[in-house]
Amino acid sequence: MNTIIELSELRSLFSNKVQFGYDFKNDAKELWLADNKSDSYVEPEFSFVKAISTCDKLEDAQVILVSAVGATGKSELTKALSFDLKMPVVDLGNAKVVASNSLTGLVFQYLQPVDGGELLQNLQRGGAAMIIDALDEGYQKTNTQGFFDFLDDVIRNVSNNSCSYIMLGRTNAIEMCSLYLDEKGIKVAVLQIEPFSLDKAQEFIDKRVCSHLSEQHKSAYQKTRDYVLKSLGDFFKTNDNMEASQYNNFIGYAPVLLAISEFLDGEKVKNYMALLEKLKSNKFKSISLILDIVNRILDRDKNDKIVPNLIRKIISNRDATFQKLALENSYTQEEQCARVLYILLGEAYPYKSIDDDAFDAEYTKGLDTWMLEHPFLSSRKPANVVFECYILAKLIQVDKYKDAVYRYMNINHINSFMFFFLYHELNKNQEISPDIIPYLYNSLKTLDSNEVHYCLEIEPSDEENDDIYEVAFVSSAVSEHKKIVNYSFQTILQDELRWHGTISDVSIDITKDFVINALRTDMLAPSYIHCKSFIVKSDEINFGCRNSQKNIVIEADDIVSDTVSGNVPKIHRVGCENRSLVFVCSERLSYPFCNFQKKKISDDVEMSSTMADIYNKMRRTLIMFRSHSKGQLAKHHAKIDNRIGNTPLGKAVVNALLDRHIIYREDHVYIIDNDSMDKYLGVKFDDIRSCTITDAMSKFLKDIECSLKK
Repeated sequence: MNTIIELSELRSLFSNKVQFGYDFKNDAKELWLADNKSDSYVEPEFSFVKAISTCDKLEDAQVILVSAVGATGKSELTKALSFDLKMPVVDLGNAKVVASNSLTGLVFQYLQPVDGGELLQNLQRGGAAMIIDALDEGYQKTNTQGFFDFLDDVIRNVSNNSCSYIMLGRTNAIEMCSLYLDEKGIKVAVLQIEPFSLDKAQEFIDKRVCSHLSEQHKSAYQKTRDYVLKSLGDFFKTNDNMEASQYNNFIGYAPVLLAISEFLDGEKVKNYMALLEKLKSNKFKSISLILDIVNRILDRDKNDKIVPNLIRKIISNRDATFQKLALENSYTQEEQCARVLYILLGEAYPYKSIDDDAFDAEYTKGLDTWMLEHPFLSSRKPANVVFECYILAKLIQVDKYKDAVYRYMNINHINSFMFFFLYHELNKNQEISPDIIPYLYNSLKTLDSNEVHYCLEIEPSDEENDDIYEVAFVSSAVSEHKKIVNYSFQTILQDELRWHGTISDVSIDITKDFVINALRTDMLAPSYIHCKSFIVKSDEINFGCRNSQKNIVIEADDIVSDTVSGNVPKIHRVGCENRSLVFVCSERLSYPFCNFQKKKISDDVEMSSTMADIYNKMRRTLIMFRSHSKGQLAKHHAKIDNRIGNTPLGKAVVNALLDRHIIYREDHVYIIDNDSMDKYLGVKFDDIRSCTITDAMSKFLKDIECSLKK
């Protein structure tokens, strides 16, 4: 169960600090003090993330890290904390590049020398505190060493007996930051912004809607609002029992509430009771209700704004057939989404809704003005992440728009679980492109918490065709060791799997190349990738682990450096030991991969060729196992029997594993018995992936070799 922390607890922790009272030398976006907070602001709650915190209590922390997925009100929280506590904000989102002395440099750039020196001294002795916002953006703007140098500058100004900093960012940057600060001996408390409770969700919507409502309309509005929130409440409901807090992940997600607020806008809804009856008649629930809301917003923008104010004026002198064509084919939902996407990309919309030059000229000219007021936009940026994710999920399945979608996603990091679930709902065909897999997974990983985390499993689907793979996004309950849900797809992988974003909690077994394609790739244990060639286009690889018993294992025929710069990639260890990253390859690897290499069979292990074959077959058998719904490692027995037990040697291996109860049959699956694995092989499951060979394992292999000779 998460420890819930109120914002008031955070305020009280800093109540004895000296308030910031210095004058800025000039206006700056990099260093500022809030002079107000939004009237529509709703205070969040936080959970204490023990897994990556390095102290047990909030009051013991020297640095508090606040983790949040995209669009959960982090910026408004920063502003509110700065205003309430009179704490200055270093905004890395507006800083050019962070590096060594960036923090002290900003202080002296915007404060008088005496004031800047006094502020830093107060930070060091615990008399003052500072907010550092947008860690993730600062992380993206520099190389790894530059970011670590910035953190070193922060560490130099940390108090030994008090909390000096609140630092906010998205989940991945926060985790890397926590690992680094831990390595430097800093006590860190990691907080995660929790979804809004039902009461706070109502407050959130009311503050955005009720200002436009008369008293006579409020009752009907509230009934409609409550129906929508109630219908969203079972988004995470599955056949398994689940912590009640997980239900709030969707209903309490700020962008969802923003979408509802736009939908219920008192200036746009003419009759709440009529709207309520329409919603009830559709009987939509959870994600389908959000799709219905988004579709209604799009229809409303067309029917109430663009048709009467633009299209009808253009076609007034045209014949009835053309008028019908224009009304049906212009400003469709798909076209609206595409036009918004091209505005976000800063590009002209390249298509015509109707093949008529005269109409297109007037229509395009009119939309140049009207489109900037589209409900999905706010100052040429997404109005909220639900609308943004809907556009991407809808258009990525349309051939003429999908390249634009990938261009956008490669520039902008979509840090919201909404992309996965909107795509899942819109994509009724369970076959997906391999290109979209990393984006879907990184979207889903934003839901990771103390209770639940998501894993990705990719493995061959068809023994006769090595281009077809099963793709499973698996949600597991950490505390109860019970799988909650499995989202299964199929993909055709003919050439390579290109990866963008963090590699974490993956188990990937492909016969194709695996390419890490971002300028920098973060890898977190546990992760396992078996592929043909592991191709590194990233200039930097950062690796870390939360659990010293877990590793990142890359098993490939070869490891290829193909960076954009032409330089060998830099590999950084963050808060863990070098052995946490293992490259398993038979051939000698080049620098820097050779520093992390482990051969499948070490040169100092005496093993006959037959024993080596047995070992490789046994290892391939065991690493096929995956997390099971009861928290065990399991695999369909037919897949083991067909893939491994189809030769005399393979059958002997499977039988030996069964005889010693290392694996056992239960219904349609084989399950690993961890105690027997430890007894007869002398290893844990992760050691199998890392190619650890023990005396007990050597004896096991020798026994199989002897049985084959009989």
